[in-house]
Amino acid sequence: MSKGDGLQFSSKDAEIQYWKGLAEEYLQEIERIQKESDEFIVESQQLEKEYEATIEQNEKKIKDLSLANNKAQNEIDSLKKMETWRLK
Repeated sequence: MSKGDGLQFSSKDAEIQYWKGLAEEYLQEIERIQKESDEFIVESQQLEKEYEATIEQNEKKIKDLSLANNKAQNEIDSLKKMETWRLK
């Protein structure tokens, strides 16, 4: 039997077996790709959670450092005022 793509089969059973085998290969490939996709999604979600946690930690550090900086600046300003007052 001749196919448009140049395949020839000795019998209908041979053709059926060929197409069944090809279909099985494609199904296995689909399953493999789906599994890889699922793993990628899970890993991406885990990374996203880790990044969000890191961002939250860094935002807290920035806030704490900003508060400490403001406190230190206020102390400096206060000391400058006291020094100016003493020099008068």
